[in-house]
Amino acid sequence: MYVMSESPLKLPEQQRIHHSGSSLGDTIYGVAKTPMEQEWQLKWGQKKKALGKRLILVGGKTEIPDGQAESAAPRKTDTMVPMCWHSAPGK
Repeated sequence: MYVMSESPLKLPEQQRIHHSGSSLGDTIYGVAKTPMEQEWQLKWGQKKKALGKRLILVGGKTEIPDGQAESAAPRKTDTMVPMCWHSAPGK
């Protein structure tokens, strides 16, 4: 996640709760990536129903140059997808 500001932010120093360091640093490190098999997954149709009108669709139809094959099959309602791309950090 990138956060940008037109002017420097003035924040009080606080120790981070889940990661080392404080709010004065500009980098969070030591965050382990959860293997995809351990992420909360469900069928695309179920995710769509669960999120309802809160679902934000991203991307869209990409034009493929002539002579180039599509790299991925269209997502179907029974395609397994992660519910969230990033799990909450553990304590």
